[in-house]
Amino acid sequence: MSNFVGSTSGVPKTGSIYVDSLLWGSRWKIENDNRKLTYSFVDNQSWDDTFYNAEINAYTNAIKAWSNVANFQLEYSGYNDSQAELTFHSVDSSTLGSDSILGRALPPGESSDLFGQGDVLINWEFYEDDPDAELVVGSYYYNTFIHEIGHALGLAHPHDNGGTSSIFPGVEDSEDFGDFGLNQFVTTIMSYVDIQSPYSPGYSTNWGYAAGPMAFDIAAIQHIYGINKTYNTGNNVYLLPSSNGVGTYWTCIWDAGGTDTISGQGASNSVIIDLNNATLANNDPDAGGFISQVVGIKGGFTIANSQGGISVIENAIGSNFNDTLTGNEYKNYLSGEGGNDVIDGKAGNDSLVGGAGNDTLYGGAGNDTLNGGTGNNTLYGGTGNDRYILNSQSYISITEYLNEGTDTVESAYTFNLSPAYLENLVLTGTSAINGTGNSLNNTITGNGANNQLNGGSGNDTLYGGAGNDSLVGDGVTNQTKTFSNNTPVSIPDLSTIISNLAVSGFTTSIIDVNVTLNIKHNWASDLDVFLINPTGTRVELFTDVGGSNSSFTNTKLDDEAATSITVGTAPFTGSFKPEKVLSAFDNQNPNGTWKLEVTDDDSAITGTLNSWSLQFTIQTVDVGNDFLDGGTGNDTLTGAAGNDTLIGGSGNDTLNGGSGNDILVGSAGTDTLTGGSGSDRFTFNSRTEGIDRITDFSVVDDTIFVSAAGFAGGLVAGAAIAANQFFIGSAANTTSQRFLYDKGNGFVFFDQDGIGAIGKIQIATLNTGLSLTNADIFVAA
Repeated sequence: MSNFVGSTSGVPKTGSIYVDSLLWGSRWKIENDNRKLTYSFVDNQSWDDTFYNAEINAYTNAIKAWSNVANFQLEYSGYNDSQAELTFHSVDSSTLGSDSILGRALPPGESSDLFGQGDVLINWEFYEDDPDAELVVGSYYYNTFIHEIGHALGLAHPHDNGGTSSIFPGVEDSEDFGDFGLNQFVTTIMSYVDIQSPYSPGYSTNWGYAAGPMAFDIAAIQHIYGINKTYNTGNNVYLLPSSNGVGTYWTCIWDAGGTDTISGQGASNSVIIDLNNATLANNDPDAGGFISQVVGIKGGFTIANSQGGISVIENAIGSNFNDTLTGNEYKNYLSGEGGNDVIDGKAGNDSLVGGAGNDTLYGGAGNDTLNGGTGNNTLYGGTGNDRYILNSQSYISITEYLNEGTDTVESAYTFNLSPAYLENLVLTGTSAINGTGNSLNNTITGNGANNQLNGGSGNDTLYGGAGNDSLVGDGVTNQTKTFSNNTPVSIPDLSTIISNLAVSGFTTSIIDVNVTLNIKHNWASDLDVFLINPTGTRVELFTDVGGSNSSFTNTKLDDEAATSITVGTAPFTGSFKPEKVLSAFDNQNPNGTWKLEVTDDDSAITGTLNSWSLQFTIQTVDVGNDFLDGGTGNDTLTGAAGNDTLIGGSGNDTLNGGSGNDILVGSAGTDTLTGGSGSDRFTFNSRTEGIDRITDFSVVDDTIFVSAAGFAGGLVAGAAIAANQFFIGSAANTTSQRFLYDKGNGFVFFDQDGIGAIGKIQIATLNTGLSLTNADIFVAA
């Protein structure tokens, strides 16, 4: 019961009702001796008994567990040093006054008739049968050593008012769990709720209990003495215990540095791993920490409250079972391994890997990478610029919403950017696969094989990369529209009725039409039905089908149906191929009045045309100002609509600008350039790039751009070439002429010095007979 460093009272409160409930209110003044606490094993008092070796080990392990998290230095001062701050004793029940008391200790500044501050007394009678087995780390009786040393360092119970401490919310006696179940040994070793806890084996065993102070204890002892910044500073792997037995226990992790991992590898069941720190927040169910464990195992981890970024666990690895992994606000790597896993990155820039199985991944806030692995996976990126890695062509569901960042899919198989809020696509691997954009401004990048890239609508950027690629800036969308007539019309015997349907609003021709009928008639084979379009084109849908059976109920007539109406049986329900093809109406504008003609060609039985409808499909071109780069290989680039930029790259490329004012750059190779409609620009960056064929150059609308740096010859950037620098003919006849147009052959040459010694170089072939002038050639930088 030393007074060497002395003790002091008046430990301030923290504001956390849970931590403050554990503060006795006094502490050792370790600053008086270089933050050192001495301890000794004492057996020379009148009430002492001889130590078991297992007791010495238990005391040593327990005091080190406290010093691992707090900023004080332990020093063993030798045997029977009664002046040490902490003196450890082995006593019997008579010394403690009851055979039900496991141990006693007094906090700094306290004393009794028998012993004083810093004295720790443990009752050996509880484990005397086999102390070596009963006092291993994580055993029920080992917890007594941690608990009593906690008192000797200045901690109180959560269920009484020791010193100046308060009481946990919801606790009225020592066995109450309190609000949110926070009064139990997995949150504080100072609790009396241990055997009753669902996290314990349920009885006094040599496994399944705590290995050291837990989250509330660590926060309290660190408030008193400061934090240990040197414990566990490496890249540690905390392996979840996978069986119930000796060596399995609960640990609250205090980790002072490194990149660390909680792992469920080799687990015997599903694992739950949560990388969040204990919050310590008032009235918070998670104030005492988040449990990580193998399901069914009475042991695992929580993580102490982080102070200044210390005690952060970054990574989690699951098992081969169905796991639940949860990240924190830091940069996490979460790997589910096998099984059907649920992985939630929460905040931070996380990497989530599902592994084998049907996994669900939530990126949360931050710029996350989501890799579902094999199986049918569901991926939610959340906010931030997320990256989806798709290596296995299983069912993939990706969910992104508006204004959640700029997201990229990296796919090893053909992929269509869906949903609408995925922006970019990168094709990976070595297979010849394709990529399609959506309505956003997409960037789509091919791999080294032969790819087909389609930007869809929006202002897209397409990079072919290596391989012979096909790049299309604007996509084609099929849209359907349905018109219905729900007015019933009676069908008399031996009569023909006409039902009209007005169609309007189309600005383009249709590519498909389907008919749906609802006709009640008790003798279907009496009926002949024809469809007539506004221009008079007449198609036989069916005649005399169905025999003596009745009715057509939601009968869809579709050229693509598998079963012909002629081999079906009434009542007709579902899709059928009509007797004559509906494609006779394709490529016609559908506006106007359509007619359904129904004839009953027999007597005795009447019927009713209850309703009918037409479903039209049209094709629309999505317009965008696109950027297409073929890269290496012999590529085909199509700008379609919009003001597009097409760069062939190396290789013999085919570029088609389509409508709009396009920029076409063949680059190296022998390229074929077609500007299409609009005012197009054909760009040559070097006189040695090769000879490009321009198929539709218009002297009215189009311009050839050349680079002053790439051509030399005294060209001045920023204007069309001078009149004296252009000549119609196959050879220069002055020193100033630079560009020659051989009108008879369509050849365009560049001659660096006119009639000088340097020979001409052909750069392009145009159509013959054009009225080309110097104004058609512009010099860029």
